[in-house]
Amino acid sequence: MFRYRLHLRPHGYWTLLGILTIVCGAPMNDDLSTVQKLQHTIKAMESLLEKQQQRMLSGFEGMRRRVNALEKIADKTRKEIEHSADAICPSLTAPIHGRVLGGKRRSQGDLAYYVCGPGYEMKGNEEVVCLENGTWSGRKPVCSDATPLSMTGERRKSDCDNVDGEMHVCTCPVGFQLSKDQTTCIDVDECANFRNGGKCLNECRNLPGSYQCICPSGYNVDKIQGCRDIDECASEHTNNCSSPTECLNTGGGYQCISTDCPRHYIKTGARLCQKMPCKPEDNICHGLPYSITYFHMATTSNIRIPSKIFRLTTESGIDRSITRFAVAPGKDSFYFTSRRVDRRTGWLVLYQKPIGPKKLQVDFQAKEHQRNGKLIAAHVGRVTIYVSEYAF
Repeated sequence: MFRYRLHLRPHGYWTLLGILTIVCGAPMNDDLSTVQKLQHTIKAMESLLEKQQQRMLSGFEGMRRRVNALEKIADKTRKEIEHSADAICPSLTAPIHGRVLGGKRRSQGDLAYYVCGPGYEMKGNEEVVCLENGTWSGRKPVCSDATPLSMTGERRKSDCDNVDGEMHVCTCPVGFQLSKDQTTCIDVDECANFRNGGKCLNECRNLPGSYQCICPSGYNVDKIQGCRDIDECASEHTNNCSSPTECLNTGGGYQCISTDCPRHYIKTGARLCQKMPCKPEDNICHGLPYSITYFHMATTSNIRIPSKIFRLTTESGIDRSITRFAVAPGKDSFYFTSRRVDRRTGWLVLYQKPIGPKKLQVDFQAKEHQRNGKLIAAHVGRVTIYVSEYAF
């Protein structure tokens, strides 16, 4: 709250701080307008003075914050200067394939540690201390490849550089590693290192400073060091199959497939044989299936089990007929089972994993019956599968 003092001057005048002059010849209550103006002026001056006071306080607060910031900067700079003055040992450098822990404080008695990256082992001192004479204790370590060495006896001279006048850091070309004497390079056996992980999917041959993936006959090495089967059936120049045989590409080779119908049958499709009309007295002919469908395929030794192989569908045209599916007895029949899909369709399913190389042959039978059990017709799917000895 502000207070103001009015001064009475000669000749009937009032003054406010020498700023406002009021004529007071007549009583003040006779001139209400003049009093109101005076009150309004006083309030305006109070507001002006409050704002000026706030600006001054805000300015002082900003100056105080700037002074505190400058004091912090000065304190940090002072500590850095003091720390630099205390440092007596040189800065440490990390070894190749490694890093340094600590070493920022380099005064007498300060410790630092060396660590090597994954797959590397340390040769030298793991811990060093800053000594009174301004040097670090021990010798700077070297991080060497921890993988096993080749027994081929391949050796090469290493490249060595003098570091800090203390020791020689020797390096080897790609595919080689320092021996125990830290001066000779010995070939790394990549095939032994990745025998369980598999740089090569088949056979690995170690070479000086490198390796080579070898694939069996009929395969090529692909971009991921695996083996890719050569499709001999893709060109007539890579197989000797002649018409009317068909070329079937198999793992590492091919097969020339010929569909020859047995006695009593006539060929009605590329892989379909249908029975000819039987003579009344030919009982053998009457007992044969109505049709034989031939199916050939090739697969690798890691085929998924169970696996659907061949689907057989019957269409007799007789309403209310039902088909029974079965695997005919044979030397390879235990690898397979049958699975019905609907009234006239069934699948031949491979449910035992074969070990290649192997050729599997089986007959998949479908017999149509009337509701009274009378046989209408029989059909056979004659399936041959060539199983590779390899998983690729």
